Amino acid sequence: MKKSKHKEWTILLIGPSGSGKGTQIEFLRKRIKNVRVIYPGKILRGLATRSTMASKYLLPYLQKGLLVPGWLASFTWMNVLFGEAEEGENLIFDGTPRQVSEAKLLDEVIKWYERPLPVAIFIEIGPKEAWKRLLERGRFDDTELAIQERLKFFHKNVLPVVRYYEKRRRLIRVDGEQSEKKVAEDIRKALRL
Repeated sequence: MKKSKHKEWTILLIGPSGSGKGTQIEFLRKRIKNVRVIYPGKILRGLATRSTMASKYLLPYLQKGLLVPGWLASFTWMNVLFGEAEEGENLIFDGTPRQVSEAKLLDEVIKWYERPLPVAIFIEIGPKEAWKRLLERGRFDDTELAIQERLKFFHKNVLPVVRYYEKRRRLIRVDGEQSEKKVAEDIRKALRL
């Protein structure tokens, strides 16, 4: 095993849509040096707006808030890890993994890179707060139907991912309904930054 001069981080921010993952990534960037953030959702939205064969099939998933196939979600971050990530970078994943099979695959890839296994930060907010925040955000894929599907999907598929990391003692739970700064402070303390 190679020795690192500094602690390498592999951090996963998990939470329902609207929980403030993107905001917390910005706080983490101020505390952790040499960070590469991997945004699977942003990558998928970018793919959906291009004129490719994939966009025709992908766009309806995003518009309806449906789960894209696991292999496609994994493709987004694998593409970054194999084609862009550099030695010694700290990795932060925004909103992934979203299924237990993807969490297991991510663990396998991170082990292959001889990095510390990922630590998942679960930003908890209730459904009413998620609805409110998403309607205020007003992104193109934040329709009422899409929000409803995303929240349903989160409870069915992502909560088992939370339990996966909890069983392995690699989960940090944070109350996401506090102020952004308080959430950031709770994360900082839990990670000992």
